[in-house]
This record gives sequence, structure tokens and C-alpha cells, in this order.
Amino acid sequence: FVYRSYSINTIGLAVRNFNATNGTATSQDLYAGIIDLQAVYGKALGTDPTQVTAWTAAAPALDVLDSAGNTINGWSRVVAVRLALVARSQQYEKSEVTAVQPSWRPNGVDPVPLKIDGNADWKHYRYKIYETVVPLRNMIWQS
Repeated sequence: FVYRSYSINTIGLAVRNFNATNGTATSQDLYAGIIDLQAVYGKALGTDPTQVTAWTAAAPALDVLDSAGNTINGWSRVVAVRLALVARSQQYEKSEVTAVQPSWRPNGVDPVPLKIDGNADWKHYRYKIYETVVPLRNMIWQS
């Protein structure tokens, strides 16, 4: 098995691979210009186990009580993941080209500003936000 974790470093998006068979770890820079990566979990808390009723950034607890008082694994309620990726151009513009801080909609409705890495000149770069929702079919189908 190989476990992968993704992070943002000083260059951009990076991946760290951990090989569980031999205990080795390697890191690799993937894409320069990626300055933020956000994720929230879509939970099915209602009676329909396929319907997302809440989005949360907190990782689910391993053991939670359902409405009937039964102990269940909190991860079994996660049926989707919403992701946002922020890319910044490499070209510094002499004049300000971005007036408003980029944002995303972690709950699908309300905009939330994204982190622009504390760069005082952030308005002199162009940004592109990529958002997607990934349904976890094996969770939806409970198989």
C-alpha cells in the first residue's frame, strides 16, 4: 500500500508518498502556482443516507451516536467531499488586476474568502479557483 498526502509548500502543490510495505517516504512537487487547497466533508445526517445535509471541515469522529442511540462510525455518514483549489498566475502585473479576494462556497451557497498566502502584492496576480464535489459512491451505495 502507498499512502499519499497532498500539501501546499513554498513552490505549489506537493505530494508525499509513504510506502507501507518498506517504510520509505518520498516527496514530489506537482504544480507550481497552486497556493491553496480546501476541503469539506458532506455528511448525510437525515433519514436519506444518500443526501448531503451538512458540510463540515472537521474530520468525522470514529464513534458517534445516531438518532436511535446506536454507536456508528462517523465516517459512514460522509457521502461526498467538496474541494477548492486556488491557482495563481506566475506573472506579476504592474497594475492591480484582482480587486476582490478570491472566495469559494464550502456549503454550496455562501462565499468564504480563500487564503492568499499573506502576500502583500496579491492584487497584482490573476487567480483561478477550481471547485468540485466528489461523491463517494461506495458510501452512497453502502457497499
